[in-house]
Amino acid sequence: ESPAYQGNQKRFRKEYQVLLNSQGIDDLFLLTPEGELFFSLRPMDRETGVNLGSEGLYGETILSSLLEKVIAEKRLSVSRYGHIEQTKSLSSGVLMAIPLFPAQLHGEVDEQQVIAILVRPFSLRQLRDLLESYSGLGRSGEVVIAQARDAENIHNGVNFISHFRHPDQTLPDQACQKIRLNSPERFSSMHALRKEDGAGWMLNNSRRPVYGFWTWLPELEWGMVVRQSRDEIMAPIFQLQQNILVATLFILLFLIWMVQRQARFLATPIEQLTQFSEADKIEEYQTGAIQEVNQLTTTLQQMVAVLRFSQRSLEQRVEQRTRELQEQTRETESILSSMQEGLLVVNPRGRLTRTNQKFVSLMGSGSESQLLGKPLGELFRVPLKMHFFSDCCVSSVLE
Repeated sequence: ESPAYQGNQKRFRKEYQVLLNSQGIDDLFLLTPEGELFFSLRPMDRETGVNLGSEGLYGETILSSLLEKVIAEKRLSVSRYGHIEQTKSLSSGVLMAIPLFPAQLHGEVDEQQVIAILVRPFSLRQLRDLLESYSGLGRSGEVVIAQARDAENIHNGVNFISHFRHPDQTLPDQACQKIRLNSPERFSSMHALRKEDGAGWMLNNSRRPVYGFWTWLPELEWGMVVRQSRDEIMAPIFQLQQNILVATLFILLFLIWMVQRQARFLATPIEQLTQFSEADKIEEYQTGAIQEVNQLTTTLQQMVAVLRFSQRSLEQRVEQRTRELQEQTRETESILSSMQEGLLVVNPRGRLTRTNQKFVSLMGSGSESQLLGKPLGELFRVPLKMHFFSDCCVSSVLE
């Protein structure tokens, strides 16, 4: 009731009202260590001095639990999420409290003695505006902030501080609640509330598969999950698979066309080379752009040249040998014709195969052809003395 308190109260509200409102803060409380309201940013003169602890006017509340936690731990603390009776909006939220310590004459702070507790609401509006931007999360992605109703047992219920992007997930059906009770490890929020960090395929409140990243925020005792539906995540992968298949098909068709083109490019010179070879005009074949075919052409031309040279050499040798044989035959005929004795040649069957002119005249025959082929028995009536040499025999007759 002192004028000094009233003046300082008005000055503080005037100086900091705009600043705190810009930060999304509507209320600010200063309480004594016993939990009595000492100052409020919003005028609450009739409640000044009221005990807001567990034994006060409101009984067990989020604020009373927060006061006990600050007194016990003597550090900045955050309350559970829930309904706050003392705030202007009377909506659910979170409170933050920090203990105030006296300063000694030499400048040090006595952290063993708490002289006051400063309490302010946590600006969930700004937090939700940030989380509900869904930047980079596509059509189904969202950020979920959860807090266990009972810090000792997370199975007693979960409060979701952030708003759901899709209304159908606000209240899970009975089947989802049953799965959460029997298999909590299938939900990413339960992993986060277990103070775990990780990522993987999980279920959302609608029992749809999602991929989520979860982490534990120890300062706020919140579990945060960033998740996105499986269908939306896999859609680019499926589209990429289709694009790869289509691209592979086009590449395969292109390779087939290239192979055929190269085959024709290689086969055409070989076919022409074959045609020139069959026409015996391989030396007229002109080399092209394919090095391998050119090497083959050069080799074949060299082989044909060698064969033709060998053929000409063989023909010359055959011709020379033929002339030699003809010369020997004429010489033999000359010898046989000049002989003064009759000569005849018969085969193993006793038939005349060769004779000379002297023998023809002795036999009184006109020509040799009349005697050839006749058996010796018809030509001679006297015993013959025959000498056989290989497949023929020679007989001599005494005149």
